[in-house]
Amino acid sequence: IQIYILSRISPYSRRNTGSSEEDKNMYSLGNSFWFIISTLMIQGCDSSPANVSSRIIAGFWWFFALIITITYTANLASFFTVRGMEIPIESLEQLSRQTAISYGTVKGSSLEDFFEAQAALGHLTYKPMWEFMSLSSPDPQVSSPEKGYERTKNGSYVFLWDYPVHQYQMKLDCDFVVIGSKFNRKDYAFALQKTSPYLEVFTESFLRITETGELSKIRERWFEQKSTCDDGGGSIGSGVTIESVAGVFYIIIIGIMIGLFAAIGEGIWSKYMTSPNKKTVTITHSSKPPSRCATAVSDPNTSCAI
Repeated sequence: IQIYILSRISPYSRRNTGSSEEDKNMYSLGNSFWFIISTLMIQGCDSSPANVSSRIIAGFWWFFALIITITYTANLASFFTVRGMEIPIESLEQLSRQTAISYGTVKGSSLEDFFEAQAALGHLTYKPMWEFMSLSSPDPQVSSPEKGYERTKNGSYVFLWDYPVHQYQMKLDCDFVVIGSKFNRKDYAFALQKTSPYLEVFTESFLRITETGELSKIRERWFEQKSTCDDGGGSIGSGVTIESVAGVFYIIIIGIMIGLFAAIGEGIWSKYMTSPNKKTVTITHSSKPPSRCATAVSDPNTSCAI
């Protein structure tokens, strides 16, 4: 729209300087939209604007179209690449129905006791999982959480452990991702004797930090802090957002402002050049030889006729 407006008001546009009807209608409203669309699709254009203000806007628009095209192409390639890297297991039920990928937890932990107890009750999901973890060779169980993460990183292994620890590990290492929903929900607690003098102190302290929001700040500090990963950690690819490409929109706005100032400058310059008060000096040079009458004053014997 601005290219159309500038083509009408700029004294140096094709509409105001062109000699043919084609030049005068080169940047009508429809042709201006066609110019924008063709450059966005990197198909070129029939002709470029003649006035400087429209050329400035066109240059900024070309830069905008280039960045948008490159960003879209890169994101599309990333999308198809990520689709080829989809995780084959998305839930605990899927994990229990396959044996190609090994899985386990820390040996002697409360989570191992949970699987054993649920298997004794005949749970449809936990029973086959416990049988796999207790009978498979090599042993899928690990001696510590560190060994579990190390084995997971080597590939073809799923480490079952506390979700808060998983969540924190994802913030530190971008190679990990948590799949499935939470199970065996339990709360962390401090164990004290009933007659302990610290029982009331702990209770009052926890109530105080909960009411004042200090507990939420601690959780945010250790579990919701900004990840070292570019995509937020634990996610498999992320799309392009408006925030990530906001810079190019600022650039096009700057280009529009510069184009407006350039159009004002063109109008002022045109009025100055066509002003009737502007003095002009004309120098004429004649190639004819000087008349002999010019020497009559100094030579009395020479006659001169006019």
